[in-house]
Amino acid sequence: MAYKNFAPRFVTLDAAQKPQLEALEAVIGQLSVRDRDFAGDLISNFRRWGRLSEKQLVWVGTLTARATAPAPAPVAAVNVANIQAMFDRAGRTLKRIKVKLQTAECQPVAFSRAGIHSKYAGQILVTDGGPFGNNKYFGRIDMDGNYHATNRAGADVVALVQEFANEPETTAGKYGRLTGSCCFCNHTLKDSRSTELGYGPVCAQRFGLVH
Repeated sequence: MAYKNFAPRFVTLDAAQKPQLEALEAVIGQLSVRDRDFAGDLISNFRRWGRLSEKQLVWVGTLTARATAPAPAPVAAVNVANIQAMFDRAGRTLKRIKVKLQTAECQPVAFSRAGIHSKYAGQILVTDGGPFGNNKYFGRIDMDGNYHATNRAGADVVALVQEFANEPETTAGKYGRLTGSCCFCNHTLKDSRSTELGYGPVCAQRFGLVH
């Protein structure tokens, strides 16, 4: 919504507030549509009444800072193609795959392949394993095996994803020995060999791991 250009001759503009409003007007085009409408209303009210309330003035500063804030630096993609390869192997016999791991800082990390109706169909989503809509989204592994981490993925999560790609047996084994359950199927580990490795023989065969 474009703000109305009220004629300044009808009011005396507050000299102390005027530079702040001019600064906002100079960067208004860099705001989102919603913020731009709000900023336009503030500028219009200032021109109409000559001054803004303290609360409105705080928003002038907030919107100006928001418009001039530098864009966050993009997170570099990490190639973890081996994870896609493991999912491809397991997908020959499994319809749904969800691998659960945990970082050294006890942050749960889950891997699952996006469905055909997702805009990331075929890609592997990395989350904290919580229910859809209430989970933490740590990024995705695209079809070329590149991990695109989000800002919510800490260094420990990125390191775990890389470790899982480079040393899947070791990483899965750590989780299995820690929890007593296989990270691939979540079943309790029972026989001595599986308990020692941290995952069972069936999952090892499906995901192409040593058992």
